[in-house]
Formats: sequence, structure tokens, C-alpha cells
Amino acid sequence: MAKIEKYYRMRLGNDFGDSYGFVDKCYNENFVGVYYFINTDLTSYEGDDFEREFNKECDKNLPYDEKKDRDKQLRDRYKYFEMFCKTMKIGDIVVCPTSKAYDKYLIGKIISECYYENGNNLPHRRGIQWISNELTLTVNNIIKQIVAVVDLSKSIDIIKEINEFLKNPSDAKISGSSVSITSMPKNKPVKDKKDADNKSNPNQKKTPNIIEKPNKITDRIEKKIVAINAHCANHNVDPIFEDILEEWIEIKKICESKNDFINFSLKLNIIIREKTSNKKPFKRNDGNHRLPDEFAKKNEKTKAFFEIVGAFRNKYGHTKQRLNESDRKISYSEALEKLLGSRTEPTTKEEFQTLQINMLKLFEESMNILLKIIKEMYN
Repeated sequence: MAKIEKYYRMRLGNDFGDSYGFVDKCYNENFVGVYYFINTDLTSYEGDDFEREFNKECDKNLPYDEKKDRDKQLRDRYKYFEMFCKTMKIGDIVVCPTSKAYDKYLIGKIISECYYENGNNLPHRRGIQWISNELTLTVNNIIKQIVAVVDLSKSIDIIKEINEFLKNPSDAKISGSSVSITSMPKNKPVKDKKDADNKSNPNQKKTPNIIEKPNKITDRIEKKIVAINAHCANHNVDPIFEDILEEWIEIKKICESKNDFINFSLKLNIIIREKTSNKKPFKRNDGNHRLPDEFAKKNEKTKAFFEIVGAFRNKYGHTKQRLNESDRKISYSEALEKLLGSRTEPTTKEEFQTLQINMLKLFEESMNILLKIIKEMYN
């Protein structure tokens, strides 16, 4: 093994309150990565230019919080982003907790310089050769830091435990993962951005020429959700939108068929109804009301949004998930009319994308209203 320069602890999470949402993805695809609201490739920048471009991009995308020092927010994020992109070296050891229980960790060795994967989660990445996913460590304050990247150099006891483990690593599976280290394909060489751009699939379907692309709307919604969760956290309230990564990935896919739209509408229902069940500040004392039942009463636009989502759930969902006749607010045909201007069953790619876009616009309006309500409640 090459000389190990440093040891790091990383959280492979997202910006929706789930610090472990990408564990399986990183494990299966042999990488670790960070986001920090950076949506452009910064790997070619160095020194002051690197910091300047980071601050510009992060300041543009990071949700604004008037109660926090903006410069400090940028400085804190830059510190850890620079650590990942510029300080970490090939041969360094990375350990990643697989859940908030801190009972198991992935452990691997960095095998590439930092590279950028456009359009993907955790876009600034490093290739990694996983060694095991059965590492256990003594939990201390350094391990539990909430930031994405932690230098473990000063945690001598943790480094000792890691080195003891490396003498005889195990090969067991992550809970819920179908891939084991012994069956994983060998790490592929990291390709630079130009290679990736030049090898696009010529047979890949192109997005229709629509007025506004779905991903533009979902990007804006994502920022609102992050801001909503941040306001909750600032007032010691559990995040309203939590553990929604799996559904959100599906929501961001462009609908090109009926099956695509069915999946989209059902995932949207899970996000706003099932994953927000009994979340403060909309939880009632009797515990029987979910977020939409309270939130929808506060505004006609949000009421219309939840009614339309409910109508599609009733149409496409499994029998046990469907609404009772007495609970149904509008019919499937009425929902189509509100979104398409017609009750005729959609059949074309353009019609399904129009349905998706119009539902996303209602979702965006509802999140704007929810963010405003949250701010008013705590100000």
C-alpha cells in the first residue's frame, strides 16, 4: 500500500436533512463527493481564483438566511470544499458512516484527483477503492461533526482503530445493498470532462422544445426545500422534508411516456404526503393530521395542488393507497382539465411533459407559500 498521508471522515449525504442519502450510490459506483451548492466545474481553478469562483457560485445558489452571517456561511463551506478538492491526496484513507447510528462505516482509499460529473449528485468527486463496509469506530465529537469532510489527523485513537482494522478488513455487505466489495467491478479510470462530453449517446432522446424545462423548475424547488428545512433547524424543529432523496431523483427525470408520468406523480405524492407525515409545525395534538391537511387550508393555490396530486394518486396508486370516495376532492378528469385544459387522456410525449411542468409549477408556488408561512411563524 502506498504511504498514507492523511485520514478523513466524510458524510455522503444531501441537502434535505439526510446525511447518508448517497451511501449506497457512492459504494456501488466507487466514488466519494461533495456538493456545497456548486453546480459548475471548479477543478481547473487554483489559489485565489479557486476561492473566488467558489464564493461566486455558492453565493448564487445557497438559500439566503437573514439570521446568518453570509460571509461566514461562505467561509465555512469553502474550508471543507477546498479540503476535499485540493488537500486530499491519492492514497489517503476515507471512512464514511452508513447511518446516524454510527455503527458501521465504509472505508476506502482515494485513487484519483478531484473531477467533476456534470448533472449528477455530489458532482465534485474522487474515485475510491473501497476496502470494506464493516468498519466500526469509537464515536467521538470529531466523528460526529455535521460537516461533510473532517480531517482525522488529531484523532490519534481513531487512526489507531482504522489501522488495526486495515490489517484484516472484512467483505460483508451494506444493509440493503445488493453489491458486495468482493463482487464489485474494478474501478474504472476517471475520465476528464472533455472525454465525457465527447462520448454522449447519439441515440439518446432529446428534450422537446418546451417553454420551460422541468429541471429548471426542480432546481428552484430544491432551493426552497433546503431553505424550509434550514428555517426549521434554526428553531429546533425537525426538517419538514426529510429522507426524500430517492423520490427526488425520480421527480427530476423528464417525463416522456405515461409510465414516466405515473412514476413522477406517485413519487410526488410520497414527498408531500407520506414523507411529511406529522411534521411540525403542522402536527396537530391528536397526531391525525399530516402536513397537506393543515397546509392546504391556508391558501387556495396549495389546496389546488394537493387536490391534483391526490387525484393522480387515486388514479395510479395501488388499491390500498387510493383515497376513499368521500375523501376525493376532484376527479382524475378534472385534474387533467386543470393542467391540460382538456379532459382527454394524454398520449404524446409533449402532453406528459406539459402535465409534469404544470404540476411542478404548482409545487413551486406551494413551496414559496410554505416558506413564507414558516418565516412568519418564527419571526
